[in-house]
Amino acid sequence: MQIKTIAMMVVAGCSIGMLTGCGIPEEEHNAMIAQMASERQTSEDELNGKIADLESVVKSQKASIRTKTLELDDAAEQITALKKTSAAANKALATEKTKVSGLERDLATSKSSTLAARDQAQEAESQLATLEVEHEALKVRFEQFERNMRALGGSSAPSPVADIMAEEVVVETPKTDAEAALDILNQMGNQ
Repeated sequence: MQIKTIAMMVVAGCSIGMLTGCGIPEEEHNAMIAQMASERQTSEDELNGKIADLESVVKSQKASIRTKTLELDDAAEQITALKKTSAAANKALATEKTKVSGLERDLATSKSSTLAARDQAQEAESQLATLEVEHEALKVRFEQFERNMRALGGSSAPSPVADIMAEEVVVETPKTDAEAALDILNQMGNQ
């Protein structure tokens, strides 16, 4: 029981202390409240200044973001235009490559035709040389035949056989090798 009484007295003492201001005079209490109010106002002013600074930073960042967004949009448009230009250039390049391959085929065909023409010209030249050799051989044989005929007949008048042989053996020789080759090629083409 005594504990109950002691506890009641402590509670009563605390209540009286609180009601009387715990021994702090009213002037000190008001001074502390005024000091706390001024500290709060100072803190609030500092925070408002920081908020204003941060708002200006946010505004400048928003403006910077808008500028960057516009730059990115412009860059995207340029990239799209460059892609279109690149596609057109690639298409033109493919067309030119096709033309080049066609020209290379034409060149190869032309080279093979040239080689074939050279082969034909060489063959014609060899045939011409053979014909010239045969012509010379026939000339020699004809001259020999004429001498033999003169020796047999003793007469200077040509015999009808010699005239016929001369007509058969006479071969017109072309003026140049090129004309001869051309004549041979024409004869080969007519066959």
